[in-house]
Amino acid sequence: IIGAATTLTLSLRQSRFAIYGMMLTAAIFLTTSLGSVRYVDTRTIRPLADILTPMLKPDSEVITYNQYYQDLPFYLQRRITILNWRNELEFGMQHQDTREWMIRNEQFFKKWNGKNQIFMIISKDEFQKFRTRYPNEPIIIISETPYNLLVSNRY
Repeated sequence: IIGAATTLTLSLRQSRFAIYGMMLTAAIFLTTSLGSVRYVDTRTIRPLADILTPMLKPDSEVITYNQYYQDLPFYLQRRITILNWRNELEFGMQHQDTREWMIRNEQFFKKWNGKNQIFMIISKDEFQKFRTRYPNEPIIIISETPYNLLVSNRY
């Protein structure tokens, strides 16, 4: 607003300075906006991925519960198992065998109660539903963001 007011004032005196003022205002606005996006956009899963990365072992599995976080495989540099999710992935599933990493509840509970440590990223809403449906399942909360939780089946 200050930049726009200054540019308007300058345009009344000399148009050349108004153009410079407009360019400077746009540059300051863009620089400030780009620098603050990471603090404003809380949808990224990166904070949980940063916590999870040092905890992962070769036999650890990461599962997303009823959701697909598109940035998670990028941050973890590994394939993620996706539970009960299709949506935008449905077309590709018709052309590729995804049985190992696109799973349903039966496969999930075999893995969850198996010998390997499983990490799961789940939204807070889904977590409440999970606790209601499966109150006896072991679940350890490791960390959280405003919308999601990082949990595991064991320490």
